[in-house]
Amino acid sequence: MTNDGDDDVTLPTNPGTGLRYVGVGCGIVPFFVNYTTSSSETVNGQVVSAVYRNWVAVGGGALALLIGLALVRLALRSGSERNKALGWAGAVLALALYQLVMRSGFVF
Repeated sequence: MTNDGDDDVTLPTNPGTGLRYVGVGCGIVPFFVNYTTSSSETVNGQVVSAVYRNWVAVGGGALALLIGLALVRLALRSGSERNKALGWAGAVLALALYQLVMRSGFVF
């Protein structure tokens, strides 16, 4: 088989399409998969400190945050699909922030 150079190569209209799905996946997976650690310290029978971490939410949220920021950058460079791309970026960022703030254990 020879390659004449006449093959038509089509590029996707929006280069961030695959990245969107990866970002949404990183934000959704921690709802179904959990790896948690917890510890507490007691003094005279009273709990004085407690720590809870969901490490899947930390990792998934951090990765989704990075992907969301990359999607914002790609969206601002896209032409006709800008609003749709910004919507996807916003959804990924919302999932990322939810995982990092609410489910990771760092804040609540």
